[in-house]
Amino acid sequence: MKRGRYWNEMSQFRYDVVLHVGAQPVQPLEVVWQDWQAEGMSVASLELLLQEQPEVVALTGFRMLG
Repeated sequence: MKRGRYWNEMSQFRYDVVLHVGAQPVQPLEVVWQDWQAEGMSVASLELLLQEQPEVVALTGFRMLG
């Protein structure tokens, strides 16, 4: 997600996406959703998770304040 100066639709739903287009079909990945708020996640815990270099990170209830 990208940060924005204001809390609105343009700043809440901005993120980068990478699409790969090719002739070979891609097998769908099994996605395990993590609830940001319910699990008490923080930016620091997300950084630790990303250091493990998972193929997919799926978050719900994600909200950054400030």
